[in-house]
Amino acid sequence: MVTDLYARHRYRVLFFGLLVSLAVSPILDPLGLATGVIEALLAINLVAAVLALDAGPVRRAALAVLAIALLTRPAAAWLGEGGVSLASLAVWGIVALGTAAGALRFALRGQSVGGEQIYAALSAYLLAGLFFGVLYWVMAQVVPGSLGVAGAAMEEGLRLPAAIYFSFVTLASLGYGDILPVSDPARGLAVVQVVGGQLYLAVLVARLVGAWR
Repeated sequence: MVTDLYARHRYRVLFFGLLVSLAVSPILDPLGLATGVIEALLAINLVAAVLALDAGPVRRAALAVLAIALLTRPAAAWLGEGGVSLASLAVWGIVALGTAAGALRFALRGQSVGGEQIYAALSAYLLAGLFFGVLYWVMAQVVPGSLGVAGAAMEEGLRLPAAIYFSFVTLASLGYGDILPVSDPARGLAVVQVVGGQLYLAVLVARLVGAWR
């Protein structure tokens, strides 16, 4: 059955869905379509990430919270309630980080590691990068000037593709320096992400590769 096939390969599907979300950003950004399309793709991937969790009360609660957040975002934007719209988007990020933790739990649960566990670990990494980018984007709109270019605050606002780019640069500790955290909250969030990214690559990936059968 289709549902059984999806259950066996759910993290494989999620991983490639997240890759597509990353790939369309540089393609659509020059056309001015990136933000809306990326939001739609992120919403789809977030639903897939929640559905990938083991069935139970946690998944049901996550689905309920996500459904409210997904419906609130466009409704609040249409009504001109910018604060509510941004708050719902922040909930997207929080739910995504929770699903990333669920993917890690799945990846580490068994004594041996197969392909689906590897895809779960990779999906958790991409989820963290994408949705930390969403949190940076929300922060830049709530507190203008939180992020800057070469030391100058971005008073005109940070675009979502740029926020995702900054997130992955931070997660991988590349340190290009073209976009910088300026405010204390932005710096704190960046510290949490960069430390988490280094621990992830140094410990988790090594463990999974060592346990591969």
